[in-house]
Amino acid sequence: MTAEGYLLEQILAEINRTLTRQLPTQIYMACCAVAVAANRLQASIWNFGVPPAVILRNGIVRHRVASADAPLGMAEPVDVAASEVSVALEPQDKIYVYTDGMTEVQSPSGEFFGEERLEILLAAASRSGVALDQIWSDLIAFRGDEALADDATLAEIAVS
Repeated sequence: MTAEGYLLEQILAEINRTLTRQLPTQIYMACCAVAVAANRLQASIWNFGVPPAVILRNGIVRHRVASADAPLGMAEPVDVAASEVSVALEPQDKIYVYTDGMTEVQSPSGEFFGEERLEILLAAASRSGVALDQIWSDLIAFRGDEALADDATLAEIAVS
């Protein structure tokens, strides 16, 4: 659909239609989709059931885009247009999207890694230019010998 010029909003609606028709009732897809304008001054963000997307400017959290709808594949139709959040961007802004597997990692004592700890690490990485590998190392050190109970995914979109 991308090759044919469809908008991300249309693609998300089609993904939802397809998943709703083809997946078993208990299976769905939590996702966050981000479209950055060609001039890099605006982003459109759709959050379907994942933790808030975080936009940092100079290492400071400027926006959080929380989930507006249920994950895709749970019900049809989904109002993709109503779920869109537009965010003004500036050069050097960074957008972070992550799964709940990042924040729900537990230490050997049962403490959760949590959104606050992750945002502190994201802010530090954003300010210093440290690669996301360092956050992954911190996550692994935090969990000790405990296995990951869920997928743990973190993505960075640098606006510059």
